[in-house]
Amino acid sequence: MAHFDFQELRENGDLNQKDFIFIRPTKGSLGPTEEISIELTILVSDKTIPSVCTGRSLDEIVVLEIRNGRHIFLSLQGSFQRTCFGMPLEYLASFGGQGVGNLDFDARTRSGGGMPDELWRMTDFITTYGTDVGTVFLERGDAEVCRRIRECLDTAAPFDNIGGDVGVLSMAETLVRFLDALPSGVIPNESYEKILRIGEAKISLVEVMPQSLSVCVEVKADCC
Repeated sequence: MAHFDFQELRENGDLNQKDFIFIRPTKGSLGPTEEISIELTILVSDKTIPSVCTGRSLDEIVVLEIRNGRHIFLSLQGSFQRTCFGMPLEYLASFGGQGVGNLDFDARTRSGGGMPDELWRMTDFITTYGTDVGTVFLERGDAEVCRRIRECLDTAAPFDNIGGDVGVLSMAETLVRFLDALPSGVIPNESYEKILRIGEAKISLVEVMPQSLSVCVEVKADCC
């Protein structure tokens, strides 16, 4: 009888293995001539996408221990298709609206800051074509149209053949998903309470949140 057990996944470092590597089963035993299937899954979720979308490799090593036997080192390799979803706003802005799928990570044109072109394009589309769509942000869009919008954002392609109420609803849903995937909000957590007190304390927005100022103000102006 052979007993096996995977070593516990690493929880330190820039990317927690337990957040994106899933092994089933993690331990077990086999008798002579027996077989077992082991499933290893790499899942890129909201916890891991901020790291991998900025260039971090998905290559990892997991260790399988055979009781009273050898250690087997399994190399996992994965490639992540670049997307603007989950990317920090200031980092995304540094690509200058050229499409993260079109550029190398070392091809950023500036240090960041301001409103990313991808965010501006979505809010501009909704305010331009969605004024007469009463269920915008209340009704879901079309999954295929949402997928096409994401591709346009990642490649800086125009929103061709995306129109009508379905196009507006799909754009609104994509905007919500984009904001939900951000590693931090448009208004940083550390500045939220200060923002609420601006009216009473007469604090300048520039003093409170200089990095996200233009994003916050422009999104608010576009969506009002």
